Amino acid sequence: MQGAAIRERFSAFFKARGHLLVPSAPLVAEDDTGVLLTTAGMLPFKKVFMGLQAPPHPRVVSIQKCFRTSDLDQVGLTVRHHTFFEMLGCFAFASYFKPEIIGWAWEFLTRELGIPPERLWVSVHEDDGEALELWRHQGVPAERAIRLWGDESFWDSGATGPCGPCSEIWFDRGPEAGCGKAECGLRCGCDRFVELWNLVFMQFDRDEQGALSSLPDRNIDTGMGLERLAMVLQGVSSTFETDLLRPLVDHAAALSGIAYGTRDRSDVSLRVLADHGRAAALLLADGVVPGNEGRGYVLRRVIRRSIRHGRLLGLTEPFLADLASRAIALYAHYPELPANRDRVLEALGEEERRFHLILAQGMQRFAQALHEHRGAKTLPGEVAFELLDTHGFPLDLTIELARDHGMTVDLVDVQRRLDEQRARARNAQRPPGLLDHVRLRTALATQYVGHATVREQVKVLEVFRAGDRWGVVTDRTPFHPEGGGQQADRGWLGVHRVEDVRTLGACIVHLLAAGEEPPPEGKTLAAQVDEERRAGLARHHTATHLLGHALRQVLGAHAQQAGSEIREDGLRFDFRFPRALTPDELRAVEDLMNREIWRDLPVSAAETTLAEARAARALELPGERYGDRVRVVEISGASRELCDGSHARTTGAVGTVALVRETGVAAGVRRIEAAAGPAALAHFRSLRTALDATAAVMKVAPSEVPARAGRLLERLRGEERLRGAAERLLGAYLQGATGPRDALVKILLDPLPPELLASLAGKLAAPGRAVVVAGVAGGRAAAIASV
Repeated sequence: MQGAAIRERFSAFFKARGHLLVPSAPLVAEDDTGVLLTTAGMLPFKKVFMGLQAPPHPRVVSIQKCFRTSDLDQVGLTVRHHTFFEMLGCFAFASYFKPEIIGWAWEFLTRELGIPPERLWVSVHEDDGEALELWRHQGVPAERAIRLWGDESFWDSGATGPCGPCSEIWFDRGPEAGCGKAECGLRCGCDRFVELWNLVFMQFDRDEQGALSSLPDRNIDTGMGLERLAMVLQGVSSTFETDLLRPLVDHAAALSGIAYGTRDRSDVSLRVLADHGRAAALLLADGVVPGNEGRGYVLRRVIRRSIRHGRLLGLTEPFLADLASRAIALYAHYPELPANRDRVLEALGEEERRFHLILAQGMQRFAQALHEHRGAKTLPGEVAFELLDTHGFPLDLTIELARDHGMTVDLVDVQRRLDEQRARARNAQRPPGLLDHVRLRTALATQYVGHATVREQVKVLEVFRAGDRWGVVTDRTPFHPEGGGQQADRGWLGVHRVEDVRTLGACIVHLLAAGEEPPPEGKTLAAQVDEERRAGLARHHTATHLLGHALRQVLGAHAQQAGSEIREDGLRFDFRFPRALTPDELRAVEDLMNREIWRDLPVSAAETTLAEARAARALELPGERYGDRVRVVEISGASRELCDGSHARTTGAVGTVALVRETGVAAGVRRIEAAAGPAALAHFRSLRTALDATAAVMKVAPSEVPARAGRLLERLRGEERLRGAAERLLGAYLQGATGPRDALVKILLDPLPPELLASLAGKLAAPGRAVVVAGVAGGRAAAIASV
């Protein structure tokens, strides 16, 4: 039975029993599930199990995309471990419990799929006598119904959250597949017994202290690995030999020229390529971008492990895009794969190209280290750290390579060096700040009123010395401090010039200009924000939100913000994307931003709870920490983000936006710099001034500059090519010259600009030597004779 038929049989079986078929959730797990990637079919229903969300239906069936990293190092070494896999699952939310699911599971496996009952074993939690009795009622004999203890038969989705005892169904592959030990059984860990289906009786909620409490309702959560079930039904000895993965194994074998089944070592690498090629394509299609942390690091590690095993197979040219293309065709029933095909293949090609450069340098250094420490059992931490720090060579790859040569890595020393490096980086990050060692006397939090006004009567609570300047704390302030990427407001406290504004604990500190004397404590005075600067900051902050929205629209949801800087005269926006944007993409982003500006959309802000903001799908900045109360800024019909910054009241106030430049700042991170309003006009004027000056030099109209510049550039390139040819001829002649006997030198080049003739003749000239250099240009001949 092929994989597609198994999927269809499973969903049809449970639909006939009142279950709603729901599509697979993305591999990128929701932020509040506590995990980076979707690891189980129940994860999209975690809130339902916790009673925080209504279920889509009392009974649900799904075929869920899953990804687990716990077995990454085992992939390829065993017959059943994977990173990506498909989980067949059925779920009941206060609809039925143990008797129904145990009966249906046994019926599906033995009657619907025809698996011989005598090949099936079951396990239950040590305290679950009810489940044990239900299995015996299905006809499972006592010797094949086993009690397991503690966590062996208790399931949870992480450190906290829904959990409960479970009952597992195992397939006995026979003694020939086992370890041969007399005590071989379910707990053995060899390849004889394969866990097929896990039935979780979800009835508890575990808190952060590990205590269990009953969930509002008793629920059912089941999961069965499609790959393992296919291995059983197709009668093969490995999940990699099923129709779900064998085409990818064979494709990798064809690329490498090494047939599967010829050598154990190459078989491991072929299995790794099949698993990782499929996994990388699916992660990329769901918006994960290779990076150095979080999901991006998981993807990068999978890609780099693939490349390393490809090299073991002799694949020195890029191959991952080819392999992923086959995976996309094989798994086209997930529509996000064909829809994102070009982006997936492009990202893999770029990541592979980058890593090949790292590998070339790192492998050379690793080979040198092996020679230096030949005979040793442990590779010094200094070597592994140098490979990582100097060459960017991943630590896990060093560990794998060392293991292949019978060595371990001194990881304690590596960690010590990494900690020392981080400490040096923290100390060198910036010189001590003005407020680093300040301890305020006042315990009163500053009330910020700057979203409503730029002028306010304030009372001075505390004045202190901060380097060569004075810091002033007031009871309230309209000044927006530096934060969230936005530069600080400037202005006046009475007659005192404010040049910078920072937060210090719950207080907002106004830093006066150097040389300014501070106001006395207790005095009430007028705080006035520089309105022109505030307007510039507000324009560019709103433009930043528009830019993020436009990038997600043009490039896809995976173009996630990675940082920003908002100034009075411009903005910088960093985002995760694997390549440079094309001119058409940049134009589309700029056009979309300006259309939203010219629509004059209202920009509103409202305070709410973090839970309500997330329920409304407000965008959160990665790495940002939020309190229970947050501010949501919404551009009507365009974007909704958590933000405490200054904004224009409507998009029309932004005026217009110009994208100034797009560059790369790190692997997988791009940067766009832009200008809005008067700053955009200044940018346009600077471009026009440069164009007019260039046109004047060329003596052509501005509109003719590109064509004229193209012709000039082509002419210069032609002359450079000719000059190079002439220089090579000259060098060849001089290298073979023997002295006085070479009394006459003759060179004919066609074509050759006449102005080069004199240069060549001069270089060839020597006492007692006659030189003739001739060339043809524009259909006319020219010659220079020199003695």
